[in-house]
Amino acid sequence: MHKAAAIGLLKDQLEHLSSDEDLDAAVLTVLALARNELDQGSMRVGVVLQFEPHLPTASWMNVYGRVEPVETHARAMLLLVERAGGLPNLKLPGLAATIAYADLLDASATYRKPAFACWWEMDKTIVHAHSGLRSGAGNAPGRAFFTKGTRGLPGSAISVLVCLATVDRYMAARHNKALEKEEENLLVMSRNTIQHRLLSLPSFEDLSESETEGTDPVGYEICRLTAVIYSNAVILGLPPHTRWHEVLAKRLRALLESNQSSSVVVEVSDLLIWALCVGGLAAWRTPEREFFESALRNATRKRKLLTWVKVERVVEDFLWSQSACKHGAAMIWLSL
Repeated sequence: MHKAAAIGLLKDQLEHLSSDEDLDAAVLTVLALARNELDQGSMRVGVVLQFEPHLPTASWMNVYGRVEPVETHARAMLLLVERAGGLPNLKLPGLAATIAYADLLDASATYRKPAFACWWEMDKTIVHAHSGLRSGAGNAPGRAFFTKGTRGLPGSAISVLVCLATVDRYMAARHNKALEKEEENLLVMSRNTIQHRLLSLPSFEDLSESETEGTDPVGYEICRLTAVIYSNAVILGLPPHTRWHEVLAKRLRALLESNQSSSVVVEVSDLLIWALCVGGLAAWRTPEREFFESALRNATRKRKLLTWVKVERVVEDFLWSQSACKHGAAMIWLSL
């Protein structure tokens, strides 16, 4: 009843807009309508991921991340923001940032490009820490994306994926540590920035001619999708109640199954091992899990990766945090 009354008042307000303040108020109202569906059941333990997010409660992700958008109101909000001339033209403090954040969460769950330009900035301290964030084998973050990923990735994609791996390792080093509010805010800003950049990577079909030259289309799409699954779960910390992980794991399975003749699959590349590990953890307790377990079992045997330590040395050169994945990794290794 209250929602119907609010919609009625909003309709009247939209018919008599007379100022920027009125438009801001209308945008705020539509935002509230677009994101007010919080099922109390989703706040209880139910669907559980085998990944452990670095910052599960930062920016109230454990609450706002569970609010499901109402698509009709979300589309109306987008039109109102366009009418205002974009997010920077909204005057109400915090409104633009809230809309950008809500859109980022929705885009992450549905594997689409964000509707708005990036609202955040990367903390340069994290970028500069890249060379010092070494793996157990002494390798810098994201090394495999330009050495073992595919026959080659576009430079723009390599830049995003290496930065993503750097943010992941930086956050992992602070896992379960008490952070000052300012440091947490900088981490959240950097997390949101790199997530936006990742989701903004075009599909292979939308790359420029110069970018597709020398790039394996299958390897590129596997990298892009696997990175989004991992980042959603670990870096962004998106709650699993909408089962976004099942949808993306199913999509990754379809991508692998439809490209059995690709060199990535035929040669049992490091990229394939990483994708199967991430997909396997995302597919826990879903119909897709058996596929990932079987494929990973066959791949590790062909590569003679007979211990988890050897497998971990492969995946940590892509995008992989021991603190975030150790439980899930132990479970999937026991199943092989």
